[in-house]
Amino acid sequence: SDKQVVTISDDCSMKKWKTASTGTQGEKLPPDNDIKVDQMIQTETTTCICSTGSKHEILVAGCHSGNLNLHRTSNITEQKTIYKAHLNLIRAIISLRSLGNRYFVSADVCGAIKVWPSNIQPKPEKSAKEKKKEQ
Repeated sequence: SDKQVVTISDDCSMKKWKTASTGTQGEKLPPDNDIKVDQMIQTETTTCICSTGSKHEILVAGCHSGNLNLHRTSNITEQKTIYKAHLNLIRAIISLRSLGNRYFVSADVCGAIKVWPSNIQPKPEKSAKEKKKEQ
């Protein structure tokens, strides 16, 4: 929904907030504050976030490590990771509105720019046993 607010912070937390206009009506809140945390997760150091997908149902978080973390906007606690999406810190992510938000772009601090489909499914991370077998 257009009324959702998601924040990231230096303490490596991602929070999804709800306001009186998104479901807290009737709940007792301080009179000067109609916003409260609905969901919260601890993340790696996140540098930028963007919603994408045809219904803005996907939240993409760019990380200091170069990883991209994907969340459903309906439930940020579910996370899939594209490991080493970039070799450097991801500085910006934008959804390509002109293409129906079916794609998003990420850019790192060294100037590498990548285009991704919004419905991308990250490959499962290899187990320690699989990694050892490759060596």
